[in-house]
Amino acid sequence: MNAENQANRLAKLMAKQQHIPSYELAFPPISIRSTKFQKLEVGDIFLLGLKHFTCLLLDDTMIYAEVTLCHEDNREYFKITKRIKAPDLSSGSKKYETVKCTFGNIQCRVLEVGHRIDIGSLDLHHVDVIYNGKRFATASLVNVNDEIAVKINKINKEVKDV
Repeated sequence: MNAENQANRLAKLMAKQQHIPSYELAFPPISIRSTKFQKLEVGDIFLLGLKHFTCLLLDDTMIYAEVTLCHEDNREYFKITKRIKAPDLSSGSKKYETVKCTFGNIQCRVLEVGHRIDIGSLDLHHVDVIYNGKRFATASLVNVNDEIAVKINKINKEVKDV
């Protein structure tokens, strides 16, 4: 078998393989007053107003689902609680800057209410704070008065000064 035939067969084989969609797992976007955003420092905390670990599955332009962290049989997984098909309207204004707190990407074939998504290799204690599509800071989850919050651990000065 010559190399061209092998390449063609490999291309056909790859075309048959189903693509597993990948979504970004993030908290709902946070709006911060521009003057406060410029003064953010290590140790500052974003209060999310969440009592339960609820996140969104999204990509660059769309929000697809709302998920909640569940525990069962010493196992953690995300359960889809609400199906959403809406544009991500997290753009900032002159008075406010919008940041996104994300855990990374998660793969999921099915987006139906009740579907379980394995956490896999996600580290739910490590949060990236995204501003203008770039990692602005690294953070961690903290508990403030029984609510989920994000504490800034390190700021990327190059992104903040842009």
